[in-house]
Amino acid sequence: MSAIQNIYVTLYMTAICFFIFVLDRNKGSHHYSRIYRILLVVQISFLLTDSLLWALDDYLVEFSFAYAMLWELSYGLSMAIIVVYFYFIHDFLVETYGIDDKYPLKDFIAGGILLLMLWLMVMWDDDVKFIRAGNVPEHTPFFLLLYIPMLSPVVVSLRATVKAWKKCDNRMRSIILLYILVPTISAIIYLLLQIDTLIYISLTIMTLLIYVTVKQENRMDVFNQLKIIQAKEAELKETEQKVMIGNIQPLFIQGILSSIASMAEKDPKKAEETTSSFATYLRMNLNSVGKNEPVPFEEELKHADSFLALESNVWPGKIKVEHDTEAFNFFLPVLTLQPLVENALVHGILPNDGGTIKIWSREIDDYFLVGIDDDGIGFDATLTHGGVGIEHTRNRLEKVSGGKMEIRSERGKGTSVTIYIPAKTAKTF
Repeated sequence: MSAIQNIYVTLYMTAICFFIFVLDRNKGSHHYSRIYRILLVVQISFLLTDSLLWALDDYLVEFSFAYAMLWELSYGLSMAIIVVYFYFIHDFLVETYGIDDKYPLKDFIAGGILLLMLWLMVMWDDDVKFIRAGNVPEHTPFFLLLYIPMLSPVVVSLRATVKAWKKCDNRMRSIILLYILVPTISAIIYLLLQIDTLIYISLTIMTLLIYVTVKQENRMDVFNQLKIIQAKEAELKETEQKVMIGNIQPLFIQGILSSIASMAEKDPKKAEETTSSFATYLRMNLNSVGKNEPVPFEEELKHADSFLALESNVWPGKIKVEHDTEAFNFFLPVLTLQPLVENALVHGILPNDGGTIKIWSREIDDYFLVGIDDDGIGFDATLTHGGVGIEHTRNRLEKVSGGKMEIRSERGKGTSVTIYIPAKTAKTF
């Protein structure tokens, strides 16, 4: 190809590489992404230097030193491309497939310094005549020393390829082969036929291929992160389900079964009714497990009443239940009332040797209100806001319905728990 054709090719390839560099503004969190951007900078510098060489070829012949320096700069950049390119392949395989094959940056820098020193030695060697003569530069066999530092990244990248090969799918294996074979074949052809354009085009093709591969891997990283988040959410859901199941306390079950056994002799009909109620309660509790959507208030109220009815059989004459429910047409998170009613019973009424639990509901302004009041022993609300079950209920209320919970209590007078649910969410389920 003529000089003008080579100039056009190098400028086209430079424009493509620069365009990729601009597109790749998101540097990514991987080390190989930063190495790729360094590769782009070195490659753009090489292509611009070569295009300048072709453009000034006829003007710099008589200025042998300037021509030699520019030519050697181009040659040095081409070797730097090889070093950075194989360093990128190594890091890409190590980070993508998690193989244990570290190539410290300090080794890479040491190799670059050695390469620079050898380059300077060869440039100023007396046997290299282009420094003093006006002819085209020609290197002596001593120039082959420059290839020694370049072998290090080539060897470690090939070693990483062997280690990662079994972990790669067929698509990635094909890409890795292209990474290695295309520049190698291009270099061999160039050494045999001196076709500069082939080097320019093959370098740009590999740059494009790397860009596409890196982008795909970044998308896969995002996909994997989403899978991790989904797994965490599933784990959280499983934990919530365990907490829900944990609401059925062993002591409560033992008390109910003991009551049924006692009633079986004195009042078989009542024992039968209690057994049926207990089965209904268990079914409702277990059916609640895994539900993410809120449920009607009436369903929650029925579940809470079922619990209180069973407890009344365990503690006859000690539990009085009152209802003042004016609002019904709204939704709230599943298993909201029963833990609050149980808390009022266990920590308020029973330690006080009996009392009253009142469940009420209202629609006020833009909120639905649900309250559980008891006249039990109470507690100092400034020191505590309830146990784990209360906090779990509060968190689900905020997360599912955007609601909130207020607890007011006074020692010796009882406790009042009020739930606030925004009307706009309470009616939209």
